[in-house]
Amino acid sequence: MGIGEDTKKLILDFVNGRFPDDSEVWLTGSRAIGTNRPDSDWDVLIVSEHCPKKREVVFSYATQISQFLVDGGPIEAVCVHPDILASDPRQYFVDCRKHGIKLQIKTVND
Repeated sequence: MGIGEDTKKLILDFVNGRFPDDSEVWLTGSRAIGTNRPDSDWDVLIVSEHCPKKREVVFSYATQISQFLVDGGPIEAVCVHPDILASDPRQYFVDCRKHGIKLQIKTVND
């Protein structure tokens, strides 16, 4: 499954400025797997050392939902610590590890 450059830019424009600058950005969920409907949201995972490390707060903390639609669905961005992405057994993270599409690599500021 691919993602167009215009769509990628809209997602990254939404994410950048809302989350830490040193973040990796992943597309996950049905849009990455290819099982989406026309109105499916865009599940975006923000991975940074500055994001929550506790499993219990991942979906209640640092979640942003766009007020606009991208190709029929809103962007839903969730911020997580790299340890969560690497080891959390919940299906959301398993799918990201298996099917995720990296939209932005981690940047290091000197």
